[in-house]
Amino acid sequence: MNFSKGYIVPLRDEVEEGYDYKGKTATANVSYEKIKDVILDFIAGLVEPCFFILELPATRQQEETLRADDYASFHSNVYYADGLSKRQLLEIMDSYGEILINDGVCEFGFASHITRDEIFVCKYNIVKIFSTNEEMIKKLFDRHNIPRRESLKTAWDTFSQTSPGDSKAIKIDGLTCYDLVDKLESFGLYFAQIR
Repeated sequence: MNFSKGYIVPLRDEVEEGYDYKGKTATANVSYEKIKDVILDFIAGLVEPCFFILELPATRQQEETLRADDYASFHSNVYYADGLSKRQLLEIMDSYGEILINDGVCEFGFASHITRDEIFVCKYNIVKIFSTNEEMIKKLFDRHNIPRRESLKTAWDTFSQTSPGDSKAIKIDGLTCYDLVDKLESFGLYFAQIR
């Protein structure tokens, strides 16, 4: 399986494309060359109005005050743009899809305010779909030749002290994922919370 530019997965040969569906959530390994098409296909089926989600790592200064100790989890700054049309979601993907898909530190998603169906792209090419419509999920992944698997092994399952994974921020066309906060203001992007 091929990973996006911002990820280093030493045991990448152990990770296969595929998905499972449990408890109204599909979790999928999606190869780099298919992620954009899967997202665009999902967006096409959304019921308007829609929204966009962007999660960026908290700053070092924020972490110094938020983390209880060196073993505590890191935090994310969560941004939303609400009340969008599918056309606007496609504009976001057209303008900034390369940085969103390739960056190793941001996570992002698209969803419907009405049905709450959501696609969320996580680190290491893991795509989550939140929906009660299992048939829609099956058809989506079938169209992209991504099989359902009884046991899904993600990149996270391959990491160890001897084969750690790594993710890094990258720059495309002079932009990093952090620049998207300003770039997406025209779509109504706003800071929502620290998670």
